[in-house]
Amino acid sequence: MDYEDLKIIKKDINKFIEELEKNSKDKILLTDNEKNFFKFLAKHILFFKELYRFDKSKYFLEVLISDIFSYIISIINGEKRYIFLNERSIIENYIRYLMKEDRIKENTFDRLKEKFNLQDDIFSLLKEEYSTSCKYIHGGEILKSELLFYFLEFMKKEKEILRDLKYYKRISKMLNIYDNLILKEDEDFINGVFHRRKTLLKFLIKID
Repeated sequence: MDYEDLKIIKKDINKFIEELEKNSKDKILLTDNEKNFFKFLAKHILFFKELYRFDKSKYFLEVLISDIFSYIISIINGEKRYIFLNERSIIENYIRYLMKEDRIKENTFDRLKEKFNLQDDIFSLLKEEYSTSCKYIHGGEILKSELLFYFLEFMKKEKEILRDLKYYKRISKMLNIYDNLILKEDEDFINGVFHRRKTLLKFLIKID
């Protein structure tokens, strides 16, 4: 059954990637690296769907599914602000799930570090990526510039299609960290969901 599920899911993911190319705003052809990144994200959607199917009370799993779908669409359509808006939402909902609370506060990241005994380099990566997404959304230092300069810079950024392999690698690394925190936090539940389906679990989520 495990291998049969795996076969079905691989076929489902490949069909999804094909549709992404067909339905992208500019009908872009995806590189292998881009396809791999979107497959990586699609696996997360399927992983969270499995968890949510077994426990509907885990509301933030449903939100994460929606966030990741929106994130993929914003990348495909080259909508820079929405890319970072969705990235921020993904991060926040991972943390809400892990910390079991609705609001992200000033000390939430510090408490996350303490709860999971995160190493400094890992903690810095998580916090910096969240800070980057927030700065893009809110404008940061550029808001201090004159209106016309800000407008031209904003339009320039919005027209750029995000095809950045370094960015994809950074996001993949970040999500892998959050994944392993979820596996640690909800170990018994996840093992129950994927009972006798460990091959499928390892396919969907990289386990350190």
